[in-house]
Amino acid sequence: MRATVRLAASLLCLVAALVSATGAAQGYPTRPIRFIAPFPPGGSSDVLCRLLGQKLTERLGQPVTVENRPGAGGNIGHEFAAKQVPDGYTILISSSSTLATNPHLYKHLGFDPIADFAPISMVASAGQVLVVNPSVPAKSVEVREKYDGLGVQTEHSTPEEVTARIKADTLEVAKVLAAAGVEPE
Repeated sequence: MRATVRLAASLLCLVAALVSATGAAQGYPTRPIRFIAPFPPGGSSDVLCRLLGQKLTERLGQPVTVENRPGAGGNIGHEFAAKQVPDGYTILISSSSTLATNPHLYKHLGFDPIADFAPISMVASAGQVLVVNPSVPAKSVEVREKYDGLGVQTEHSTPEEVTARIKADTLEVAKVLAAAGVEPE
């Protein structure tokens, strides 16, 4: 199991958001945005949420708050985000350990890693991806410099590339966990 944990921790982390065409059509954003960090305060998801939230608040003129919902390997925050109205105002910063690994570790997730979220872009090779409404500007020099200080590199990708990465990681993790004899609980 230790090798499995190390593999899962080294996989690319992803961010998924709930986005709808309705949100984009109304001149998004017209009200505050909420980031969901599915891990405890002080962790990488929390730090990245706060850095990005601060920059988005400045650029969009709407407050971006961070709400930590840790527990069950990230499942609690993911399930919460999946149940929110898909209007682009709830943004989830995720990791491959939740999207690609947890389906093989838990019998009941409470969310579908592919169907319940709309990925927008990978933003950091050390484990985070940002997803927001496609019309929202999210990437800046100041954020990039802060990421560098944290030891992560910014990345950009298309929604299709993020989805393909989640699917590829899921297949790879499934092979490793099956070889290790790990069964979902």
